[in-house]
Amino acid sequence: MTSIGVSAFYKCTALSSVEIPEGVTDIGNYAFQSCTALTNVEIPEGVTYIGGAAFGYCKNLQNIILPESLTKIGTTDYNFNNEGTFSYCESLTSITIPKGIKEIPEYTFSFCSNLESVKIPKGVITLGAFVFGGCEKLVDVQLPASLKKIDRCAFINCKSLKNLDLPKNIHNIYDETFSGCTSLENITLPGVTWVDTFAFASCTSLKELDLSHARMIGRNALSNCSSLTNVKLSDSIETIGEGMFDGCSSLTSITIPKSVKTIEDGAFRFCSGLNEIVVDEENENYYSSGNCLMERETKALILGCNNSQIPDDVKYISSYAFSGCESLAEIVLPSSLTSIGAHAFSRCKSLGDVVIPSSTRYIGDYAFSECSNMTSIEIPKSVTSVGSYIFTGCSKDLIVYAVLNSAAAKEAKYEGYTVKSIGEECEIEGEKYQYRLLSDNTVEILDYMGSSAELTIPNEIDNKSVTSIAADAFSECDTLTKITIPDTVVSIGNTAFYKCSNLISVKFPSSMENIGRAAFSQCKNLTSIEL
Repeated sequence: MTSIGVSAFYKCTALSSVEIPEGVTDIGNYAFQSCTALTNVEIPEGVTYIGGAAFGYCKNLQNIILPESLTKIGTTDYNFNNEGTFSYCESLTSITIPKGIKEIPEYTFSFCSNLESVKIPKGVITLGAFVFGGCEKLVDVQLPASLKKIDRCAFINCKSLKNLDLPKNIHNIYDETFSGCTSLENITLPGVTWVDTFAFASCTSLKELDLSHARMIGRNALSNCSSLTNVKLSDSIETIGEGMFDGCSSLTSITIPKSVKTIEDGAFRFCSGLNEIVVDEENENYYSSGNCLMERETKALILGCNNSQIPDDVKYISSYAFSGCESLAEIVLPSSLTSIGAHAFSRCKSLGDVVIPSSTRYIGDYAFSECSNMTSIEIPKSVTSVGSYIFTGCSKDLIVYAVLNSAAAKEAKYEGYTVKSIGEECEIEGEKYQYRLLSDNTVEILDYMGSSAELTIPNEIDNKSVTSIAADAFSECDTLTKITIPDTVVSIGNTAFYKCSNLISVKFPSSMENIGRAAFSQCKNLTSIEL
């Protein structure tokens, strides 16, 4: 006999031991698969090939010695069931690979849940996908210098693996190669230039990582590495991908190299311990200001931290910029701000009360979700678009101050929060206004709720001088044709009369000091301005 054919003893569930005679050279695919009582196998010298899934699901197989004559471990034809030669041999504790093997193919020892030690000889060039995936007790693996490729998920969920030295010929770390190695504390990567998606995800014991040679790091490569305190990035890396440091809650400082051209949304989301953001001064695309990571061209705030002070020229706060900054207690949003991205301040559990500036037009989904310490937020009329669930998970005592019937007020009511008017309402000469008292005991008009064609704005409300017209206060009032502003008013906010499409004439007082950005933008019929 020279060979044992495909599925020759498949599911012989009472078979407890096998002695293969001399002269056999090939053991076919599935030859002893699911022989669940099999505990010992003696494979003689002369066997050169063991097929795919040949001993798969032999759950009680404790001892198997591979002969030095073995030169190839096979795979199944299609591998729809993720089956390898010894996959699911749950009682196997150690294995020695013969010197003639050049490749250990995909799934060979996957889900050998009690496998603790593997000896891989010099000469092995490739470890296939999932080759040790799910070997939860694997502690000891010595990788030979000959190794050139470790394929995707090769060590996924090897939860006991603590230390690993990669040979210098390994240049690529593929998808999820070490994902879920929760005990991994030290790994050296001397030749690695490419790290793919989720490569080290959920390596929760990993504290330091040197990626100084990696020119490319994929999305979520280090996500949920909750003990990671120090990571060294390459001076040639150009992109920091989405979720790359997601959930790295012990990371306190990050330095962005000069080579970085793109930082994707959520790259640092839920880095709850982040206190310092440094950008190489030679970086042409990003800079650090107020402990915030800023994009030069757009003035977008890409990333903040627990100690950030938002710069005065910020136009956009990007998605996830402050997400998970659990020690961030106070923010002052600048008058330049126009947009707050999705999840921008989500899980800022220490964040107190917030005032949105009148320049802001948009607040994204979940922007302030799970800000459990926030008891009030003031949202002006200028915010005309809001996402979904922007307050979900906040304290039940949260009060949202907004213009009644505005998009923000409607969203807050939908989520079950108390909504109060951002100001008081009044009626003067048949015209309805919403207003608030300023710190100098004067009045700012927040909203006009009338429909007149010709309007003279009152100089007093509640016996107090009207000095300011807020952003968007009269925006899109398409009935207005003529407006007279009293001599008490010194300031008109951004887009205050935006798209008053039938407005023809405006009379300004000599007291006027400031007319805001786009205050009369797109008033297409405006022909007379008296200053």
